[in-house]
Amino acid sequence: MPDQKREGSLAFHWPELSPRERAYRESVLRDVRERVRKDGPREAVAHPGRATQFMPFAALKGYHELAKSKERTSEPRREVTEEMALALSQVVSSLERGCVVRVVHYEGDGYTETVGAVSEVVEAHRMLRIVRKPIAFADIFSIEVL
Repeated sequence: MPDQKREGSLAFHWPELSPRERAYRESVLRDVRERVRKDGPREAVAHPGRATQFMPFAALKGYHELAKSKERTSEPRREVTEEMALALSQVVSSLERGCVVRVVHYEGDGYTETVGAVSEVVEAHRMLRIVRKPIAFADIFSIEVL
């Protein structure tokens, strides 16, 4: 067994390996040593998209939205005074497509804030569309041009 003690031999480290497996592992280690000698050691570099495999999986589609909607407490509509209505009307009439606005409006059973670009103002239907979300003029509590 003098060959077991030679440098790089796995026979000494893993005596339970078959001769065929030992020879295979020795050849792999020899190839690795040769590559390191020739090219130098390499450093592991994380792939930018590697973390995407750990993204959370949503088995129940819409569950989080439903839970969030249940968390919201309902609130009654706030009264819009005549002065506020006049100011809102002036702001809405001055809006053009592409303006970025912040709108506080009544939706469902409470107030919500929507920020985005105005895609359309339809006076005939008394409706404002921010990106793809339609908002009725009657539901708007405040609007701010950003």
